[in-house]
Amino acid sequence: MEALLLNTLPIVGVIVGAFLQFHFSKNKDNRQLKRALETQAYTDYLRAVAGLSMSHRFNDEEKKREYLSVLTEAKIKISIYGSKEVIESLADFEREGANFNTDKQKTLFIKIGQAMRSTNINSTEKVLDKNFGQLFFSIDLE
Repeated sequence: MEALLLNTLPIVGVIVGAFLQFHFSKNKDNRQLKRALETQAYTDYLRAVAGLSMSHRFNDEEKKREYLSVLTEAKIKISIYGSKEVIESLADFEREGANFNTDKQKTLFIKIGQAMRSTNINSTEKVLDKNFGQLFFSIDLE
């Protein structure tokens, strides 16, 4: 009995170790994939907003349709992969008309950028809203 236990215990240990390693690496891979999909959705959204803004400025109807399609797809991806904070920020921006005509709308858009950044970087380091304002709108917003 003792010999059987001494012979099977190392094999059981190897099997359990292999299972745990597989399980933890699979979870890590899933988290990395989710992070990549989330980042891509956020990037697509910001790219679509910028493209839509430029197509409005130059009155390019074909590009407007193209970027509206990209924007819709990005919103769908964000609704699946995005964080609660980003989804809530997007919803607030949409409720205000999803435009950049007022300071409130611009501030809400900056809030989206802040949420995307904090979710993706997992950092307590916060960028000032006025710096986001400069990046997005070339103005300081407080």
